[in-house]
Amino acid sequence: MRRPTLYMIHDTWRKNRSLRKLRISRRALNCVFAMLIMQISVSCRHREASQLEIEADQLYHKSVEITKLYTDSLQKAKDSTTVARLNHGLEDRITKLNYNYKPEVYLEISQGQNDTLTNLTLRFAVMRDSLLTQLSKPAAATNDSTDTNPDTNPIATLTQS
Repeated sequence: MRRPTLYMIHDTWRKNRSLRKLRISRRALNCVFAMLIMQISVSCRHREASQLEIEADQLYHKSVEITKLYTDSLQKAKDSTTVARLNHGLEDRITKLNYNYKPEVYLEISQGQNDTLTNLTLRFAVMRDSLLTQLSKPAAATNDSTDTNPDTNPIATLTQS
């Protein structure tokens, strides 16, 4: 049997060291995979909705119902008093509804639900402003009452003679 040289000892030690590193890295990799599998299994588990989430869903549906009701009523408004009454009524009903729930319930409403409420409220506001603009236009005077030209206004001819 040959006596081991220094090179052979160093080479064996280097191989063993790389094998140890490989074993350590395999263990670390196995641990990482095990943690990932546990995380995925926990996150895929069906989670019960909390009481706040249930209340947030109720608040959302009631708010949508009230806003749609007032928007539909606003479409049938004939004068500015009705528009003002409906606007005040919507603000009052939504405020009272929000006071019936805890303050943190509103924070549980999802982003999509919040966007829907925002769009419905903006639709109501645009319709309200449009109706008020339309209702505030003064009635136009007819030409026969302001026209003094006898060629275009037969009444002016009668009054001049």
